Amino acid sequence: MTREERERLFTELFNAHHTQVLAYCRRRLAADVAEDAVADTFSAAWTNLDHLRNDPLIWLFSLARGAVSHHRRRLGRIARLNERSASLEPAVAAPDHAESVAWQEPFDAAFEQLSETAREVLRVAVWEGLGASEGALVLGCSTAAFKVRLHRARRRLRQLLDADALTRSQFHHNTSSIKRTTEPPHTRAFARPALVELAIPLPKEST
Repeated sequence: MTREERERLFTELFNAHHTQVLAYCRRRLAADVAEDAVADTFSAAWTNLDHLRNDPLIWLFSLARGAVSHHRRRLGRIARLNERSASLEPAVAAPDHAESVAWQEPFDAAFEQLSETAREVLRVAVWEGLGASEGALVLGCSTAAFKVRLHRARRRLRQLLDADALTRSQFHHNTSSIKRTTEPPHTRAFARPALVELAIPLPKEST
């Protein structure tokens, strides 16, 4: 492939899929960091253009996954350095946010309890709308493994949501006699993201 051909192919690739790659990264990173991940993705695409797969978007998603992982590790290192620096400074009393965290959106709380592997397979299936074969290419696993991961992630998410609902029901029962001036958290309407649709429709598994 001549340089002119590479440049033409890369330009077509960029124009056709930049928006989708940016959306992929923004769902996983802060906006400013996502822009860096997108740049890294297309830089890797240029370098590996000779290895372009039949489906350019899926190929770009696989590169974007690597870029996102790189920036997460970098941010993790920065956070650890900041923690070490803070430990050398005089301690400052911080407000206790335990109560607000305890009553955060049930779905968000359940989703955060999943492993990163489970969260990512759900993101790929729902946010990117990929099927098992395409999702497997992005995650670098077999189609069968992708299906198993997705099934387990859906089941675990449902279990966490069920457990949260039971806890809230018990809390409501134990505190029903207490007069409240504001609406209790457990009665708020759930504005759940689309991911929750993977969990709610699942039938109960027979034992």
